[in-house]
Amino acid sequence: MKNVLVLMLSVLFLGNLSFGQSKYQPHIKGDQAVLFQFSGFTANSYKGGFGYKRYINEKTAVRGAVSFNSTKEKLPWESLGSENKGYRGEDGSDKSFKFGIEVAGEIHRNKGKVDPYHGAGTSFTIKRTKYTDPVRGMQGSELPKQLIIKNNYPNAWTRFSLFGLYGLEYTVNSMLSLAAEYQLWLIFDFYPDEERDYGDGNKNVYKKGSQRYFGISSIGGITLAIYLNR
Repeated sequence: MKNVLVLMLSVLFLGNLSFGQSKYQPHIKGDQAVLFQFSGFTANSYKGGFGYKRYINEKTAVRGAVSFNSTKEKLPWESLGSENKGYRGEDGSDKSFKFGIEVAGEIHRNKGKVDPYHGAGTSFTIKRTKYTDPVRGMQGSELPKQLIIKNNYPNAWTRFSLFGLYGLEYTVNSMLSLAAEYQLWLIFDFYPDEERDYGDGNKNVYKKGSQRYFGISSIGGITLAIYLNR
């Protein structure tokens, strides 16, 4: 979230520096924007996406977006014991990847630089995980086999969502805007089989089911829109 705040303040500063006190230009039919969604990043992860928005009349816009989230955490074998002299080991890891597609419609007031909007949409998202256990053993001895867990339940899923949304879009200048929104979800989750590989030729596969639930969430970041024809 700290990265998000820094980005938002930077865009606001640059926009006001470049364009001064620009007057609000109402949206018209045919306005188009490239969207950049940003939720943050670290050395081992990135959360964000990109998309496209078009106004079909002065108060109604449709958008499509592709999002992705990749994480990778190293699990050092040294963390398995307080005294590692005379020991050796192999590091583990905890990885995940998420990819999603979203389509939504927005209804705007289109009366000022701070523009509330509401709408509805649908999304389809896939998340997969892979966990590898770190192992540790005495020098000169055979190391234990590493346990590998693919699609650890319930952290891996295929998700179909329907949602209503409410947000605020702030017009920085004639070309740039920033938006954040809350969403009310109806979610259907389908879980892939969980696979556990013990490294000795034994594998167990566990069948998982599905569930549905309601939820309220924030996008956890901002959407930067760059308008192409204003």
